[in-house]
Order: sequence, then structure tokens, then C-alpha cells
Amino acid sequence: MPKLHRRLSLAVASILSCVALSPLMATANAVENPQSSGEASNAELDAGVEAELGQFWDSYNVPSEQQKDLLEKLENGVRWDSFGKNAEPVLSEEQDSAAESVTVNRFADGSISVESISKPTGLNEGISTRSVKDCRVFSDNNGTQRQTGCHAQVNLGVISMGFYFDKITSPGALGRVTNQYGEHNHIIGGALGNHRLQKFNDQTVRYSADFDVAFRGFPVGWTAWMQVNLGQGNYAYTTNN
Repeated sequence: MPKLHRRLSLAVASILSCVALSPLMATANAVENPQSSGEASNAELDAGVEAELGQFWDSYNVPSEQQKDLLEKLENGVRWDSFGKNAEPVLSEEQDSAAESVTVNRFADGSISVESISKPTGLNEGISTRSVKDCRVFSDNNGTQRQTGCHAQVNLGVISMGFYFDKITSPGALGRVTNQYGEHNHIIGGALGNHRLQKFNDQTVRYSADFDVAFRGFPVGWTAWMQVNLGQGNYAYTTNN
């Protein structure tokens, strides 16, 4: 991807409003209503940032022309479709491996969201180089497993969020989260505050944080969140806004 030298306008302000969350999986319900700030400062979108975004897009085969368009939208304060409140992906692709389940959601403007959740490894498989992210079977009693160190993440390019969790699973029964920890994020051109890692019930855990500093076009105080949902047996998936 050609090196582009641009300047990116950032909206800088304190959180102006609380953001309630859309209904999801019978969890907390409310309406999102943040406000944008007109106060702005400039920060350079340098070659390193462009390379980081380009590497992310290249990893999932986003065409170079769409990559250029996404940078233009970012520069001009236009949100990508992957951040749109009611945007639906035009295509969802499963890219599973032995270590994790990955879903790549593709939107009309070329933006993507990548959802990943680790798969359990067996009791006798030993320590691997991926052990930090492995969802390891700690004990197995007639099919009821205690799994530790499971990892979930959602990456949208300019922001990624994730956390670790432990769970208990049984065939034909809903999985149960027993612990959640190690929330982490990476953000380009912004800053997150007021981090929360909340367990709504045994099947639902959400990591959320508010934009203290945001791209122009992204409302200050907007809440970014990603969530793990457990189904029957080992079935688990992520959702995000």
C-alpha cells in the first residue's frame, strides 16, 4: 500500500454523555445517545500507523483501493461501515484453525471486523508456544470440563479489544463462565477510559470502555464494547458494537 502523508483530525473533550447499550441476548438494554465535540486538535497519521493498518487489511485481503478509501474516510471524519450502528456485513467468513475460531465480517466500504475466540486444548497436549492464548482443559470429569485461559478478541483495525475467561462446559448444557480477567485493547488515534469488565450472567461477559479522545466523526463518550456469549457444550462466540 503506498505511503500516504496525511493529518488526522481528532476530537478532544471529556465524556459528554453516558452511553446505554442496545438490546442483546437478554442483557442490559438502553439507547445510545452520545454527542460529538467541536473542539479539535491535529495528530499525524504517519507511516508507522499506515503500515499497521495496511498489514491488518492485507492479512484479510482487503483490496488496496478500498484501503485508500478507508484512509480518506478516516481523514475526513467519516465513520467506517464497520462502526455503523445499524450496518450489516455484506459477507461473513469463517476462518477456523486448530487453535481458534475466527469470523471475518466484511462491510460494503471494505472495512472489516475480525472476531476470534480460542478453542480448548486437551489435558495431555502439553505446553505450546501459544499457551498464553490457549483455552486449556484443566480437568475433565465424565465430559464436564473446567477450561482456563480462554481468550476472545474483536479487531476493527483502529481498535481491538479482548479479555480472558475461565469456564465450565458439559455436553448438552449451557457453558458457565467462572472467571473473567486480563482485559486489553489497542487503539490508533484515540484513547479509552472508564474500562469495565462485566459479567451479566453465567453465559455473558462484556468488556466496554468509553472514548475519551476520538477521531473526528466519532462521538466523544461513545462506548466501545465486545462480548463473549456461551452456548451449549463448547460453543462460544463474540459480539460487538
